[in-house]
Formats: sequence, C-alpha cells, structure tokens
Amino acid sequence: MFSYYIFNVLLLCAVSIFATKTVEGSQPILQKTIEALFSDRTHEIYPGACKLIKASKRQTKMCDRDSGLANVLTIAKEQAIAACEETFNYDRWNCSLVFNRKAKRSIFNKLYRETAFIHALMAASITHSVAKACASGDLSSCSCPGNFGKNNTWKMAGCGDDFRHGKRMTKNFLDFKHAGNDQIAEALKQDVIVGVDSIAEQLKECDTCVEEVDQYTCK
Repeated sequence: MFSYYIFNVLLLCAVSIFATKTVEGSQPILQKTIEALFSDRTHEIYPGACKLIKASKRQTKMCDRDSGLANVLTIAKEQAIAACEETFNYDRWNCSLVFNRKAKRSIFNKLYRETAFIHALMAASITHSVAKACASGDLSSCSCPGNFGKNNTWKMAGCGDDFRHGKRMTKNFLDFKHAGNDQIAEALKQDVIVGVDSIAEQLKECDTCVEEVDQYTCK
C-alpha cells in the first residue's frame, strides 16, 4: 500500500517553488517523464517496450531488459494519481492538470509549489513500486539474490522490499545525471531525492519480516 505517511513527508519537505520561473525550451528526460506520467490520464499504449510513455532510447532499453518494468510504471502512475486526488480532494488544487482552476495555466508551465510536489510524489511512487515488484518477483533485474528451493532448484521467487534497487532504477529511468545544473533543474532534482528518501523512511518501519513459501514478506 502506498502509505499516506509518504504525503506527510512530502508536504513537509518538498521544495516550495512559487511561480517565479517559466519553463522554457527543451526539457530534460526527468521533467518530460514526470509530466507525461502525471498528465496522461488515459490508458493509451505507446509503441515500444515501455508502453506507458513515449520513452527515450535509454528508457526503452531499460524496459527491453526487464519486461516487468512497463507494468511497474503503470502501477506507479495510477497509485500516485489516485492517492494525490484522494488526499487533496477538497483543497484548492485537487491534483488537476491546471493551476487555480484556470484552463490555460498548466501546472507544468511554471514551477509552482504543486509542481515540486508532483515530482517528489512520482519519484516516490516509482521507487515504491519497484521495491514491491522486487518483493513479489515481478522484476527480474532486482539486486536481491534468489534462493534454492526443493531439490536444489534455483528460484527467483522475490525477496524483501528492495529499496536500493528501487532508488537506483528510479534515478536511471528519470536520467537523473543528465537533468541539468541550472536553478530549475537543481530544484526538481532535490524534489526527486525527497520523494525517494520518503520511501526509505517508510520501509525502515517495516522491520519485522516472516518467511512464507520461500519469500520474505513484511508485516
């Protein structure tokens, strides 16, 4: 479950950026990906292995290497939007794509406080979904090892929530290293870090694990 604890962290820690900077020119993959995931409320399937977005070459290679990644991204997108809409249902901004209910004022045209929150939220959701997919065995690229089952057969049956892999895959998929070094880029990268770190705090609370059918699941 995408805990509401995450929202407490994000609301307290996400960088507050008011509409003082206009987003102009070409955007790095980080910004394009976050905007695409949050903005597309349809179930359109795009060409390529990632399916959910018009992926870059780097992202396409990642989805090609692990066929489960496309589904993980779908889960991340849906849980982030659903949790956001439920949390802010009665607020001035209810996670819509416009700012202050003005149709021509996109939430991504300028860097509002809400834009910063969206970047932190989506990064948190991707990290969370990857970690959970590792635990369920739905991703083959996880760093956690497999184990030997009956008759010494090797099994990749999942493992504990793999936060490290979730963090690494989130940053790689968003092409964090090439997100830019200007004021806008640095602010949004900080929001991504806040989102990822919020998942680390949540998973620390899940420290009692039991072994069930060759898997470790957290209570």
